[in-house]
Amino acid sequence: MFTTYLFRRMLEGLFEPRRSAQWVLEGKWSMETAVQLVVLAYALSAMLSIVIPGGPPSPDSGVVFVQHALLIVVKVVYTGILALAAWGIGALFGGRGSFDEAIPLFGWHALVTVLLSPLASLAAGQMPQPDADVPLIDERGQVTAEALAAATDVPPGAAILLLTAFFISLWLMASYVAELHRFESTWKVFGVIVAVPMFFGMMLLSAIS
Repeated sequence: MFTTYLFRRMLEGLFEPRRSAQWVLEGKWSMETAVQLVVLAYALSAMLSIVIPGGPPSPDSGVVFVQHALLIVVKVVYTGILALAAWGIGALFGGRGSFDEAIPLFGWHALVTVLLSPLASLAAGQMPQPDADVPLIDERGQVTAEALAAATDVPPGAAILLLTAFFISLWLMASYVAELHRFESTWKVFGVIVAVPMFFGMMLLSAIS
């Protein structure tokens, strides 16, 4: 069955990311295929949020179709921005990949990282539930101290799960980008992926301070 084949490919994308990325590149997938992968990833994430115990409420709860469509558009645009950044920055370091190759790779990354959804859902299940009696916004339109304290009160177990999912997602991205640009070291790509946002964040902070 196709679903079984797709699931095995997704597992390969998780546990053998560079081999999986090579498979995607050899397939020469189109931009339309990349968009379909992102839409499928969104749909699977929504379904997993229903079936996983302790997960967040389903996106279908009180959310209209138009909002779902907007979220999908945002996810597609975000995936495109990531692909553009990976292609452009990689080219600065001598990478040989093209933007047309980067787009389906990042669509595939969106789908493969759906397998990490159970970690995020289990972490969400450990988060303290907000108290309905605690106001989130005061009369001046600012976040209250109580709401801020609740938001930063992350249980250790939830923090470990979230950090694990985040690290694996970044590692997969580094592996795919390394294969895209024919780089030998995945760790060096990983370092660049971590360093570039930090650099721009520091530049932004210095500009507004």
